[in-house]
Amino acid sequence: MSGSVQEALQSKIKDLAPSGRMGTPTALAKAALFLASDESAYVVGTELLVDGGTVAICK
Repeated sequence: MSGSVQEALQSKIKDLAPSGRMGTPTALAKAALFLASDESAYVVGTELLVDGGTVAICK
């Protein structure tokens, strides 16, 4: 994918996301670490969406 196409796609994603920014690998890693930790012991049968709120506007 060319640089300009990639930049245009990233810009579109940022515009659509309620958070107004792209997600980061760190944000995903922190969610995974939470689910793998004892802190999530009471979390059962749910999805943890790490998408900046994008799914909320798609429904």
